[in-house]
Amino acid sequence: MFFKKKKPTPQAEAAPSAAKETVNKPAYPYKEALDWTVERMALKEKQAKAGWTAAKIMGCLLVLVSIICIVIAVKKEAYPFIVELDKSNGTTRVIDIRDPQNIPVDEMMDKYWLNLYTQSHESYDYRTLENDHARVRLMSVPEVFNPYDHQYGLDNKKSLQNLLKDKKKIICNVESVVPNGNGIATVRFTKRLVDTYSNNEEARNSWRATIGYEYNPNYSMDEAQRLVNPFGFTVTSYRVDPIIEGAAP
Repeated sequence: MFFKKKKPTPQAEAAPSAAKETVNKPAYPYKEALDWTVERMALKEKQAKAGWTAAKIMGCLLVLVSIICIVIAVKKEAYPFIVELDKSNGTTRVIDIRDPQNIPVDEMMDKYWLNLYTQSHESYDYRTLENDHARVRLMSVPEVFNPYDHQYGLDNKKSLQNLLKDKKKIICNVESVVPNGNGIATVRFTKRLVDTYSNNEEARNSWRATIGYEYNPNYSMDEAQRLVNPFGFTVTSYRVDPIIEGAAP
C-alpha cells in the first residue's frame, strides 16, 4: 500500500524560522538602561542642588537689599521746600536750605527765632514744660542746654519743676529783640510769677539776654524735628543779666 508524501505547510516552515530568530535575538540591555537611569538621577540631583543654591543666593540678596532700604529710610532726612518771593517782579524760586548761604536771613527772621527761643527758655508752665524743654534742647548747643536742663530737671531738688510744680507759672513777655550783627543779639524781657489757680501776679522782674546764634541747616535731625526748626537755628551762647530799675540800659 502506498501513501502520498505530504507537502510541508507554510506554518510548519515558519516555525523553525521563528525559533531561529528567537535564539539569535540579542538580550535586553539592562546594564545600559541602569546606567542611563543613574545618570538621569544624578543630573536631576545636580539641578536640584543648583536650584537650591540659586534660591539661597536670591534670598540673601533680598535680605541685603531690604536692610539697605531700611538703613536709607532711617537715615534719610526730610528738608522742607522754602519758596522765596521776589517782591520786585513777583517771581518765585525754590531754595535749598542745606547750604547755609542760601538761607534768606533777614532781621525779621532773626527776631522770630530769637523771640521763640527766649520764650521757650524763660517761661515755665507745668503743662507745656515738656514742649519748651524739647525746643530748647533742639535749638541749643550742649554748653547752653545743660545748665537749662539742670534748672528744670527733676533730678535737681531745687529745680523750678520741683519747687513750683503745677501751682505756679512763669510768664515771659519779650519787649524787644535787637540783632547786633555777626550772630549776636540782645533780648529784653519781663518775667512774671503767677499763681496758676487764681492768676494773681506775685512777682515781676526785668532781664536782658545776650544771645549768640547761627543757622546750621545740616544739623542732624529727623523729620519731626526739621518741621520745628527747618533752618537749624542754633544758640551757641546765652547769658542773662537782671535789669535794675532806674539804671542806664
